[in-house]
Amino acid sequence: MFPVLSEAKTIGVFAFNSPSVREPDARLLATARVIGSQVGQFLRRKHAEDVLRESEERFRGLTKMSSDFYWETDAEHRFTTLVYGHEYTSTQPRNSQLGKTRWEIPSTHPDAAGWAAHKAQLDAHLPYRDFEFSRARPDGSEGHFMTSGEPRFAADGTFLGYRGVGRNVTELVNARQRIAQLAYSDPLTGLANRTSFAPALERAVSRAVRQGTKLAVIFVDLDGFKPINDSYGHEAGDRLLIETAGRLRAGVRASDLVARLGGDEFVLLLEDVQSPEHVEIVSRKLLADIALPYTLAADVQARVSASLGISIFPDDAGNPQTLLKHADAAMYRAKESGKNRYCFYSLEVAPAASDPAARRRVRRPTAE
Repeated sequence: MFPVLSEAKTIGVFAFNSPSVREPDARLLATARVIGSQVGQFLRRKHAEDVLRESEERFRGLTKMSSDFYWETDAEHRFTTLVYGHEYTSTQPRNSQLGKTRWEIPSTHPDAAGWAAHKAQLDAHLPYRDFEFSRARPDGSEGHFMTSGEPRFAADGTFLGYRGVGRNVTELVNARQRIAQLAYSDPLTGLANRTSFAPALERAVSRAVRQGTKLAVIFVDLDGFKPINDSYGHEAGDRLLIETAGRLRAGVRASDLVARLGGDEFVLLLEDVQSPEHVEIVSRKLLADIALPYTLAADVQARVSASLGISIFPDDAGNPQTLLKHADAAMYRAKESGKNRYCFYSLEVAPAASDPAARRRVRRPTAE
């Protein structure tokens, strides 16, 4: 019997049998020791490979049981390895992503500047966390993903590429968007609400100042909405408000903002206004659209009208708050002048805008 050695440790034995008793051959003794050493090295290497294979299989198994994915890139940031979890939905055949950089694969987010900033971070060989990107899915929806990575270096310091993990965060992003929609949108009509309209108006005023343009705020209040609500119920009233929101949205440009402030009060923000005449054309159309019949039930129709108040920046006010306040005052004057009409705010009453009586002194009450 001869030992099987590996790094001077016995890990097994060779056993030789002979039909007769004799002295071992000297060459056999020498050869057995060499073979034993080589076999020992082979067995240890095989054991190490088995341990590594088991570790890799465990890692891949854990990855596939999650929505995560593991990736590696070369020194040019091209994918060399992609291991996907079972919940990860790729927007392209998975093999088609190998050999490409992340920014070479079509995406919807971030924009070119965002990808350039990410590439600069990778070129600097810096670790990063929670980088988000989005890709279009075949069904037209978007998939949202988040990755973290760290650079890999050889023993001599040569940069080899990156490795990291990623997560499918589509549900998280969609939930975040739904929360934002609830916070900044009117749940009944889907229009912007009072919370989101105020900052939007401030941004529009800032743009108008920079560009030297004008904008108009149109305050809309329905005439006769309460009797409909009282007669047919809140469900019918909600249907009327939803239809009104659609008519207001259809009556202006896609770039114009329509918001519901509450109840039957709406407000429109028209940017890049060329002249008051342009606002008058829009106002006439809105009045005509709102006056069309509303179907509240299978056999129930109703009509309402609206009172519109208009203020123009910078003619009628120099800040967003006063601009909206003046549009509100003009709307009250339109309502007091007979309803179903629009009124422009008057410049001469601006200094007395805080006076409850003065807030109703406006010019040009116009019936339609």
